[in-house]
Amino acid sequence: MFSRFSSHGVLLRTGLALFIALAALGATSTLTVRTAYAAGDATCDYVDDDLDGAFAEDCSAVNPTNIGASQLVTVDINGQGPNATVAPGAALTISGSTSLTPSPYCPGCVRQLYISVAPNPVVGTPSQGSFCKNGLGTYSTSAFTAPTVDGTYLILGRVNLDYVCYGGYWGGTVIGTLTVDTAAPVITVPSAISTPMTSAAGASVTYSASANDAIDGDIPVSCAPPSGSTFAAGTTTVHCSAADAAGHPAEASFSVTVTVPAETCDYIDNNFDGLVDEGCIGVNPTNIGASQLVTVNINGQGPNATVAPGAALTISGNTSLTPSPYCPGCVRQLYISIAPNPVTGTPSQGSFCKNGLGSYSTSAFTAPTTPGTYYVLGRVNLDYFCYGGYWGGTLIGTFKVLPASTTTVTFGPGPFVYNGSAFTATASVSPSGTATITYTGDCTNAGSTCRATATFAGSPTLLPSTATATITIAKAPTTTAVTFGAGPFAYTGSPFSATATVSPSAAGSATIAYTGDCTNAGTSCTATATYTESANYLGSTATETITIAKAPTTTAVTFGAGPFVYTGSAFSATATVSPAAAGTASIAYTGDCTNAGTCTATATYAESANYLGSTATGSITVTYAICAAGGDTSPAKNSGSTIPVKVKVCTAGGANAGSTALVVKALGISPSASLADSGKANPGDVFRFDDGQYIFNLSTKGFAAGAYTLDYTVGNDPTVYHYAFVVRVDPPKKS
Repeated sequence: MFSRFSSHGVLLRTGLALFIALAALGATSTLTVRTAYAAGDATCDYVDDDLDGAFAEDCSAVNPTNIGASQLVTVDINGQGPNATVAPGAALTISGSTSLTPSPYCPGCVRQLYISVAPNPVVGTPSQGSFCKNGLGTYSTSAFTAPTVDGTYLILGRVNLDYVCYGGYWGGTVIGTLTVDTAAPVITVPSAISTPMTSAAGASVTYSASANDAIDGDIPVSCAPPSGSTFAAGTTTVHCSAADAAGHPAEASFSVTVTVPAETCDYIDNNFDGLVDEGCIGVNPTNIGASQLVTVNINGQGPNATVAPGAALTISGNTSLTPSPYCPGCVRQLYISIAPNPVTGTPSQGSFCKNGLGSYSTSAFTAPTTPGTYYVLGRVNLDYFCYGGYWGGTLIGTFKVLPASTTTVTFGPGPFVYNGSAFTATASVSPSGTATITYTGDCTNAGSTCRATATFAGSPTLLPSTATATITIAKAPTTTAVTFGAGPFAYTGSPFSATATVSPSAAGSATIAYTGDCTNAGTSCTATATYTESANYLGSTATETITIAKAPTTTAVTFGAGPFVYTGSAFSATATVSPAAAGTASIAYTGDCTNAGTCTATATYAESANYLGSTATGSITVTYAICAAGGDTSPAKNSGSTIPVKVKVCTAGGANAGSTALVVKALGISPSASLADSGKANPGDVFRFDDGQYIFNLSTKGFAAGAYTLDYTVGNDPTVYHYAFVVRVDPPKKS
C-alpha cells in the first residue's frame, strides 16, 4: 500500500520525517503522534506511517519502536480547511503548521513532514509525487493540482526522521480530503402558476423551489421575484439560480399569471359628487363613495395658468380616491384630459389616468398652438385598470394660451468703470409693453456684480417675460502727477520737496517717497508719488527727477572808509561771502599796500561742494600827509625871485616820513607858467631832501603877478599835491 526509497545512495544516519499524500477519507486537520529517536548509527529510516508514534517500517526491529513525542499537524486546502471541493484541474495550495522538532537521538537529523495526493481508495504510487517539509513551523506548497476526474481524493501525511528530504516517500495517514466536482446542480421549480387578482395591485403568490448537487447534496436556491411577492395582473416570469461549492451555476424559470375578473360595467362619477353618472347605474348602488377631493396645479401656477403656444404642461395635484367595497380589487381612478372652450369632440391628446390614493403628476400634455382659453377636465372611475378612452367630466382648471413677449434689458456698451454713481439699465418689450427693472447686488462700487432684472407682467394679449443683464463694475483708473515746481533747483541747505496730485481728486491723495540726495548739490533727487489701489480706484504712480545745482555766492572786499594815509604799515582788507553759510574767502594783495600808491585786495571764495565760487576786488590809494609847507601866499613874492618851496612828508600820525629814498617831484605850475629851478638846485625837477624836509628852489622869473601853485607828487602816491604862492610885480622904480 505504501512505498518509500529503500536506499538513498549514501550511508545516512537515521532521522524522523512526516510525509503527506492524498489518500483515505476520514481526514483530520490535527494529528497526534508519539515519536522518539533511537541511539546510534542506522542503515534504515524511522518511518511512522500512521502518525501514532510507533515505527511501521524499517528500523522497528533494530531500534526502539517509540520514536518521539506527539506530532501536531494542521492542514488547509485552498482556504477551505481540511476538506475542500474544487473544479477539475484546479491549482491546489496546501498549507498548515507542524510541531516537528529535532531530537537528541540523532544529532543533525530533522523530523520531516511528507504530503502527497492519492485516489480513494489508495492504489499505486501518487502520480504527482510528494512534498517534504523539514522541521518546525508552518508549511505551504502549490506543487499539486486537482485531478480532472470527478471523485473524492485523499491528502496523506507521514513522519520520517532523516537528514534531508527525499522525493520517494508518500502514503501514511489521511489528514484531509479533496472533492473534484464537474456537474452543475439540478434546480426543481413548480409548473406554471395561475391565480385570480385579489387587489388592485394584483395577487400574492407563494411557491417552492429547491436545488440538489451530486457532490454537495441540497444547496440553497435564489428566485426573483421571491415567494410571497405581490404579482401584478398579467404574466410574470420567475427566475431561479443556484451554484455548488465548486462554482458550477444552474438556472430554471417558471411563469406566474394573475388573471383579471370579468367586467360587467364601470362606475363613473363625472362631477366628483360621489354618485354614479354613467356605467353601472341600476346595477349597483348609485353612491360609489364619499365626495372625492381633487386639487390641480398647472405649471406651478395653480388651477388657472397662462402659457405659451405649444408649451410643455405639467399637471399635478392630490386626490383622496380610495378603494371601494363594491368591487374588490378595483381602484378609484382619476382621469384628466384637456379640451377646448367650449368642449367639442374628443381631446386630441387623449387622457391621463391615476390609480388610487395620493398625489399625481403628468407631463403628457402640451399646450395647443392656437391662442385661447382651454379646460383641464377630470372624472372618477371605479375599475381594475386605467384605460385610454375616458375623458371629460368636471372642469378642474383652465389655462390661457397667449403669444410670447420678449423682454430685453441692457446696461449699454460699457465699459463699466466706477464713477461714484449707480449704473442703470434700460429695458424694452416686444412686440409691445413696458417692463419694470429691479436691481440686485451693488450697482455703484467697483468689484461688485450688478444684476438688472426687467419684468414684463404680461397683458391680456401677451405672456409675461423677463430678462436679466449682469455687469461687473471695474475700478476707475487714476492719474498721479508729481512736481518739484518751476526751479531753478540750487542748493539751499534744506531738502527739496515735491507735491503730488491725483486725478480724479475723489480718489484721495498719493504718498511721496524720495530717492537720491535731495539736499546737496551735484546730486539727483527723485520723487515717486504713489496712489495705492483702493476699493474703487486703480493705483497709479508718477516720478520726477531734479539735479541740484550749486548755489551762487557773492564775495565782497573792502579796506574800510579811508582815507588811506601812509602809516608805515601795510593796509589790509576784509572780505565777506554771501550767503554766510558758504564760508569765508581768502584775500590776495597786489601793489604796495604800505607805501603811497595803489593797493589792490582780491577776495576769492573757492567753489565748494554746494556753492559756486566768486571773487571781488577793492583798491585803495595810499597817500602821504604833507605836514608842513603846504603853501606860502603871504607875503607875495616878487616876480623873478626864487621861492624856496619846502615840503615835509609825514605819516598819518604826523611823524616824519621823508627819506632820500622817497622822491618828491615837481610837476608844473598852475595856472600855466614855466617850471624852473634856480641855480639848478633841483635837477630833474626833483625836490632835494635836506634835514628831514624836501626843498625846491622855484624860479619865478617871468611870472606875472598872481596866485600860483607848484604841483608835485610824492613817491608812488598818485595824488598831486599843490604848494600855493603869490607873485607880485613891483612897478618900475622912478629915476
